[in-house]
Amino acid sequence: MPPQIRALTPELQQTANEQLHEVPDRLEADLEAFKTWIKQQPHLNSRTDDQFLVAFLRGCKFSLERAKSKLDKYYTLRTKYPDHFNVTTTRGPKFREIHQTGRHICVQQRTITMPVKTTEVYTRPTWKHVSTPCQPQSYSGQMCTRVQVVHEPAYRDVIKHKTAQQMTYDCCTGWSRENPRADACMKPVCSTRCQNGGNCTAPQTCSCPSGYTGRHCEVDVNECHVEKPCDQQCVNTPGSYFCRCRQGFVLQADQQSCKKVSTHDDDAFEARDLENDIDDMDPEVATRLQKIERSLANERVHTNELQKSLQATYSVVDTLQTRLSTLEKQAQDVSRLQTNLYKTESRTNKLEGMLNLLLKCRNGPNANCP
Repeated sequence: MPPQIRALTPELQQTANEQLHEVPDRLEADLEAFKTWIKQQPHLNSRTDDQFLVAFLRGCKFSLERAKSKLDKYYTLRTKYPDHFNVTTTRGPKFREIHQTGRHICVQQRTITMPVKTTEVYTRPTWKHVSTPCQPQSYSGQMCTRVQVVHEPAYRDVIKHKTAQQMTYDCCTGWSRENPRADACMKPVCSTRCQNGGNCTAPQTCSCPSGYTGRHCEVDVNECHVEKPCDQQCVNTPGSYFCRCRQGFVLQADQQSCKKVSTHDDDAFEARDLENDIDDMDPEVATRLQKIERSLANERVHTNELQKSLQATYSVVDTLQTRLSTLEKQAQDVSRLQTNLYKTESRTNKLEGMLNLLLKCRNGPNANCP
C-alpha cells in the first residue's frame, strides 16, 4: 500500500518561503520580468523553460537585479576564461542552453525559400470516340461514330517554393568568429583595412603604430612639428623622421645632435655651445676649454641615450602594471564567482534538507517533525 502523503502545513510553507524570500503573489511577475530582460540581451537564449528560471531566482533569493547581475557576470567570465568553466559539468542542459550562443551573438530573422511538393489539377486533352446523329440523316435514329478532342481533369505532382521566416543566431554587426568552431564572436571587424601596420581592436576602430594616426592609420604624424626632436633641421618621412645638420656641422651618434666641425685638427665644438672663436687666448686655457667642450658633448650624447632607455623602461613598467591590474581584477572576479556559487550550492542543500524533512513528516510523525 503506497504511503499517504499529507498536505504541506501552512507553518512549514511559511518557513520555506521566509528562507527563500519567496512571495507567491509576486512569483509570476518576477518570472515575466526576468524573461523579458533575457529577451533583450542578444547574447542570451530566450528559449528557456520557466522551471529553470524559477530555480535560478530561488538561488538568488528572488532578487531580480541580483539574478540579472549574476547571470551576466557569470557569462562574461565564462567567455573570458573558457578553460575555467567546464560546460558539461553545469547543472542540467537548460543551464548550458543560455550560454551556448557565445558572446556578441545576435538573433537575426531572415526570409528563406523552401521547396514544397504539392499535387495540382490540370486539364489534359484526349482523343475519344463519340457517337452522334449521322449528318445528313439517312435513317431516323441512325448514329455515327467520330473522333474529337475532350479535355479531362488530371493530377500531377509539382514543386513549388514557399517563403518562411527563420530565426538564426549569428555574429552581431562589427564582430566575427576567430575560427569556424568558436562559440563566441570576439574578433572585431573593420570594413576598411587598417593601414601602415595598424590593428583592428574594436568594430571600425584601428590601433595605429607609432608615427601614424587617423581612423584607419592613414595619416602620417609630423614628428618635426609635434615633437621637434632635432637640434637643427628635421625632415619628416612616412611614419618616421630624420635629422640633418647645417653646413659646418656634423650629425652625432644619437642622430639628433649636431656638432660644429673645427677648421683645425682639434676636436669639434658642440653646436649649441659658443660659436665665436676667441682669438687672443692663452693656449693652456684654450686646451682646457676644448676638453670641457668635448666632455660636455659626450655627456649630452650619453644623457640622450639614457633618456631613451628610461622612456623604454617606463613604457615596459606601465605595460606590466596594466597587465597586473587586469589579472588582479580577473582573479577577484573568479574568486567572487566561486564564492557565490558555493553559497548558492549551500542554500540549495539546505533547502533539499528541509524538503526531505517535510516528506518524512508527511509519511508519519517522528521526533524531528515540528
